[in-house]
Amino acid sequence: MAGLRFAPHNLWPATLLGLAGLLALLARQRRPLGAAIVGGVFGLALFMPSLWWLFSGVDRSQEPVLALLGPLALIAGLSSLPAAVAALVGAARLPLSLRLTVLAPALWVSSEWLRHQGALAFPWLTVGYAQVPDGPLAGFAPLLGILGVSLATMVCAGWLAWAAVARQSRTRVAAVAVVVLVLVAGAAAGRIEWTTPSGKSVTAALLQGNAPMREKFSPEDTARALRTYGALAARSEAALVIMPETAFPLFEHQLPAGFQRFLEALAWARQGDMLVSYFRRRAEGTPYDYVSSTRSLGVSGNQVYDKQHLLPFGEFIPFARWLRPLYERMAKVRMLDTSPGAPHPGDLVLAGTRIALRMCYEDVFGNERREAVAQSQLLVTLVNDSWDGATAPMDQHLQISQARALEAGKPLLRAANTGWTVAIDHHGHVLDALPPQTVASLITRVEPRTGSTPYVLAGDALPMSLVALGLMVCALAETRARASARAGA
Repeated sequence: MAGLRFAPHNLWPATLLGLAGLLALLARQRRPLGAAIVGGVFGLALFMPSLWWLFSGVDRSQEPVLALLGPLALIAGLSSLPAAVAALVGAARLPLSLRLTVLAPALWVSSEWLRHQGALAFPWLTVGYAQVPDGPLAGFAPLLGILGVSLATMVCAGWLAWAAVARQSRTRVAAVAVVVLVLVAGAAAGRIEWTTPSGKSVTAALLQGNAPMREKFSPEDTARALRTYGALAARSEAALVIMPETAFPLFEHQLPAGFQRFLEALAWARQGDMLVSYFRRRAEGTPYDYVSSTRSLGVSGNQVYDKQHLLPFGEFIPFARWLRPLYERMAKVRMLDTSPGAPHPGDLVLAGTRIALRMCYEDVFGNERREAVAQSQLLVTLVNDSWDGATAPMDQHLQISQARALEAGKPLLRAANTGWTVAIDHHGHVLDALPPQTVASLITRVEPRTGSTPYVLAGDALPMSLVALGLMVCALAETRARASARAGA
């Protein structure tokens, strides 16, 4: 049930009630092993239904067992984190109320923070996203980011679990009152306007070429992408034209002669700008060292942004010496290894507006590029979502983009290869959208905004400070509890 709040199901209370049910079950576990089993089963129930699309991205014709084990290994790895959290909660000698309302939330959010780190970082389905955009706890996103929303969700779940297992009716009423208070506080925080409108609204054309990943790199479909995006760009009269990530699946130097000049002439004719995306060599003479790149064409000058945070097993293979042979035996699409781009100094200026740009998987990490977000008036995300026709990853990634707009308090324009191509307001709500898996151009108007939310200024330091405080309190209480037990013995 906990996974039903994530897109595309969007059943708001499901995650909160599911987590409360998990903690209530843990309250009855007396051994760490039993608690770990409960947590692991919960993790499988959370991740398996929402990540089933991983199985559609592997080739089962050649290595059926390996193709099954690959996605299962990822889901099992994700499920091991709830198991570890549950085991630690079960092993603690703290009072039950403290274990449920402080220790479990702090450990859970710590596990989600770990999923944001390292070469294998995959913070998909972080619990906080379940509140975006309309859950009452989503109001904490501009204050504490998505990890802070996770923390608030887990705190509410802990108090609900305590209400379910407490013996005294007065205790149950007090626990429910705490939950109501947190929910009301989140809803009230969501009404705060952290940013203010700035300047005139911007008209933009977001182009969606609908090139499935399995076909995107064939010569025929590469030619089709050039024709499609060229025609969509030519028909648009917007001051800002935005194409998705690697709309042109070629190296920059492989683009047909005069094609980039044609696009630049279109932008200049409208006294506007155009964002195009392709692969680019970082230096001549290094054919295997290339980046996924975005370039602006038009009146604002030539500005380049190279993607910095890459998708594991989508754009590079972690621990390639050991994992590459296994990956290549089951992948449907033979991956092109890319390199991370150099850190970009700040925002871009397009159509007279300061823009913070993220490319696809970078959008999953709200703590990154905060300096550019603080300087910007508008967020732009270029996306290449395509998983062999599965729509669930598109829906889930859209929910992530809505969270980025909510955290920053600024509108977001999102151009996607197959979908969703949308305009999102500064509260995380979708203003305009194209149907997924169609060839079309979305003409939309957004109002740029200035200012910064507390989360943009401080990042994950805010929620993780609260987590650290909770863990310190629990560590002190655990030390005293064990000392008392030894003295009693």
